[in-house]
Amino acid sequence: PLPSKSPHTPRIINITSSTGSVGLRLDRSNPFFWMKADPYRVSKAALNMVSACQVVEYGVRWWKVLLLCLGFTVSNLGPSNMVENGAR
Repeated sequence: PLPSKSPHTPRIINITSSTGSVGLRLDRSNPFFWMKADPYRVSKAALNMVSACQVVEYGVRWWKVLLLCLGFTVSNLGPSNMVENGAR
């Protein structure tokens, strides 16, 4: 209910990952094809569907629903998330 009270166009921003893409998962040329991260992949794929459902539900109210993928970034999520491995 809170976004409905905004004097501006409400926005929902979901942070996703290309690892949640079913199409990219099946693409052997994808650099992350062999990455073992099934729980992470499934959670991001589910978030992508939630976002699609939000577009249908809130789009009729002219809300903005955004799905943002930041790319391979430096983080403490795993030992490979370093600049040396191509993370930004």
